[in-house]
Amino acid sequence: MDEPADAKRFAKTEEIGTSTFCKVLSPTQGWMSLVGPQGWMSLIEPQSVDYAKERRQFNRVIGSFQAVKHMCSEMAAELEPCRSLVWYTAPAYSAIPEEGRLMACHAKAHLSEVGKLVARKSTEVHGGMGITDLLGLHYWFKRIGFNRQLLGAPELVREEAARVQEWV
Repeated sequence: MDEPADAKRFAKTEEIGTSTFCKVLSPTQGWMSLVGPQGWMSLIEPQSVDYAKERRQFNRVIGSFQAVKHMCSEMAAELEPCRSLVWYTAPAYSAIPEEGRLMACHAKAHLSEVGKLVARKSTEVHGGMGITDLLGLHYWFKRIGFNRQLLGAPELVREEAARVQEWV
């Protein structure tokens, strides 16, 4: 009896290994998969801050509430190191080839975690309205989740980084 198509697909995934990101993608594809989420998060965060400055609740702008301030500042604080990580990873591919793959793994893992946090916090700042079609935030939220599934969860990418360093 023939195997179902899903079984063949999963078998192929197991053959590829734990992290599609570090093994299968070329340097250019890997670089683009880092720049994309960085750009999306850089769009989401200011949109949330702008919304917090204009939305009023209890005769006050919601950006004046401590909880909303903390969510917006947490997004900004988490995003800043991502920029540096992406900017370091780019020249590492050409200038330091042996470190390029490792840096790509670290950057992908970190951006994946931060992307999830920024998408979640942004939706919270918008009061859950970010999931509706009115704002378009849900597209980025879903895309960040899709990238985590397609390119590997941070845990899997970190395992690949450990293999690159020959720790495992």
